[in-house]
Amino acid sequence: MSAAEIRKLEAELEATATEFDREKEVERILKAFTHSPYDVLGLLPSSRLTDAEIQRHYRRVSLLVHPDKCSHPKARDAFQRLEKARGELRDENRSAFLVGLVQDIESRLEADLPPGAPVPPESVARELRRYLAEAALARMERERRAKEDEKREREAVERAKAQHQKAATQAAVWEDERDERVANWRAYQNHSMARTRAAQKSRTAAAAAAGPGRGLAPGGIGLRRFPTLRPEAATRRDTQRQLNRGPTMSDRADD
Repeated sequence: MSAAEIRKLEAELEATATEFDREKEVERILKAFTHSPYDVLGLLPSSRLTDAEIQRHYRRVSLLVHPDKCSHPKARDAFQRLEKARGELRDENRSAFLVGLVQDIESRLEADLPPGAPVPPESVARELRRYLAEAALARMERERRAKEDEKREREAVERAKAQHQKAATQAAVWEDERDERVANWRAYQNHSMARTRAAQKSRTAAAAAAGPGRGLAPGGIGLRRFPTLRPEAATRRDTQRQLNRGPTMSDRADD
């Protein structure tokens, strides 16, 4: 639109648009299906819609809901949504995608109509909203899964780092306590050897106190000391045995 056309449109709106009209347009934008720029702009989607027509309609609506001209408390929010919708239709890739989608919808709907019957724009708008809603839900689901995957990967990395840090700490503690462990082991060995020497010394002292012949065996068992017999005791023993046994054959021969 030229500057002159814009000024003319502003003058017309100033003369005809009431505050009620402005607030009503704000409410419409806020309730519009946000995923369809046609709905936000208040246009019925059509493959025959030109960019000039879109720009003229956008300019009219923007003058109605501009925060400087509308006292509605959410006029700024409505204006920002309107700007975003217009930006989508100005983007070449997005605009080409939407126009191609509208053409596909029109072709499918036209196939179900009698020959020559026009395709209702409301039906095109309804099918477009359904497709864009499903696409938005699919995109949100992908984003949700991507966030969950990212969270799981981040938690796995954090667990691995924690395990590595724990292993490093344990290794450091083990190395720091090595000298203490060696000292404890040496003290234990010295104590065991001291006890063994004390036991051996005690057994030796006990054997010495018991007198000759009552030494200790290598296993610590005392050797029994057997008394020896004097010659006189041996003679008396032999005489007693002969008396108990009676005369022998040699004694009878002598008689």
